Amino acid sequence: MVRPTTYDAATRAALIDAAAAAVAAGGPDALTLRGVAAAVGATTSAIYALFGSKEQLLRAVHREAFAGLAHELERVPAGGGPLDELLELGLAYRRSALARPSLYLVMFSGDPRLVPTEPADAEAAAATLGRLQGAVGRAQAAGALPGSDPGDTTLELWALVHGLASLELLGALGDRDAAGRHWHRALRGAVAGYDAAG
Repeated sequence: MVRPTTYDAATRAALIDAAAAAVAAGGPDALTLRGVAAAVGATTSAIYALFGSKEQLLRAVHREAFAGLAHELERVPAGGGPLDELLELGLAYRRSALARPSLYLVMFSGDPRLVPTEPADAEAAAATLGRLQGAVGRAQAAGALPGSDPGDTTLELWALVHGLASLELLGALGDRDAAGRHWHRALRGAVAGYDAAG
């Protein structure tokens, strides 16, 4: 009897990255199992063994994208200087986008075929925004940001970092050092603007 082939975590990660690259370049219709497998030197058997189907592979791409973002955000200590925490969360968002850009682009593509239908996946995605909202709430409670409802400020800061990340991935912010300067100025300027606005 032939034993079933097993595949390691590295193969799984490579297949997810290849699938994300295909989707980022041309949408879900551009993803073929043969193409993804060929991109990493595997066969479609690896995809079926690890994911089960094209639909499950797409779900895994979405999950991996938000898991990577959550991991970077979790590395930022909570409860330190409230404004420093917000700055570090913004820079963590940047690190996540730069580490696996195709995953980042797929994560916010807006294509309904990439939106998870399982509640646990939706909750995991929402938790990444919740991490920022918690930091905004702590900054407001400490008097470092105006207001008492963190909702609007959270959305505005998310829009800022999302825009910066998207522009950097397009090459519109210059090289890595120039982009870093834009990130720091924009984040510090936004926080200072809230403080000035009261």
